Amino acid sequence: MIKLGVNSVLFQGRELDVAMKHIAWAGYDGIELSAIQGMCEHLVLDNWQPQADTIQKLAAENHLELLSTEVASLDEARLTKAFEACSAIGIPVINVGPGGKSNVEEDFVQQTDQIARMADKAATYGVTLCCKAHVGGSIFDTPTTLRAMKKIASKGFGVDMDPSHIYRAGELPEKALPAVRLNNIGFVFQGFNLFPALTAAENVEVALDLKGIRGSAAHKRSRALLEEVGLADKVISFPGDLSGCQKQRVAIARALAGDPEIILADEPTAALDKTSGRVVTEMLRSLASRRGRAAAIVTHDNRVMEYADRIVHIEDGKVGAVLTRNEAMQFSGAEA
Repeated sequence: MIKLGVNSVLFQGRELDVAMKHIAWAGYDGIELSAIQGMCEHLVLDNWQPQADTIQKLAAENHLELLSTEVASLDEARLTKAFEACSAIGIPVINVGPGGKSNVEEDFVQQTDQIARMADKAATYGVTLCCKAHVGGSIFDTPTTLRAMKKIASKGFGVDMDPSHIYRAGELPEKALPAVRLNNIGFVFQGFNLFPALTAAENVEVALDLKGIRGSAAHKRSRALLEEVGLADKVISFPGDLSGCQKQRVAIARALAGDPEIILADEPTAALDKTSGRVVTEMLRSLASRRGRAAAIVTHDNRVMEYADRIVHIEDGKVGAVLTRNEAMQFSGAEA
């Protein structure tokens, strides 16, 4: 669920209670606390303990979620205080800028190394360190953001995509951000979402066309993908002539067409019987593993757990337990 919030830096020079009241009156869901030293410190990191109860009380009174805090600095001592404070107060995200200068490779390497170290440290406190693409910084646009995402594997790392900075870096957000989805994410839908008037191969070629791959190259690629999902004999079949399992395999081939970094699957087994669900899940895991890609499956089907490396429980829009496969299987057995 998307939550809308406001950074309290907009209320620089005003007390935090005033900021929260006006943000709540405006109808926002939450607040980002400014902890920017020398500019606006509604969260004073050098002496946060006396503030903790007051911040929590004000948030509750104004029905605002404590969404994040902005520190800006990558200084380790200051960030450590932020991790301690946010962990204790219940603020899940710490936002920082990247530092360094744009288009200086040495700066990009140095700053992303530092962000990675700090993200690992954030994870030990149970919080996430998010880096914002910032005009003039070493991470300043969509390509450099994607490079950082690919380099930093820490579970304590996140990205804050600010469209205003993307625009100021010379990109149009309405084009740059959809391009991220097109070039890096493949989708598998619960209801297949195949075009009924197109053959299996043509459904795959729709995704290839969006990538600029057409003609004989698209024909060759679509047939290779369908062969990979075990449908070499269904290339010219229409969705109406396919079983549910076969339709979902076409959908998987389509999701793989752009060679994405990650595959997102929304309840891919919901419309399938037990056997077909197992086939599809095994296929997703195998294909992702062979390509060195990640597959994230949203599901209510506990049978999927045995194929997962990590299981994240989400309830009412909030992340709960994060378990390994063995931990999840043991938990599921205990529940039964």
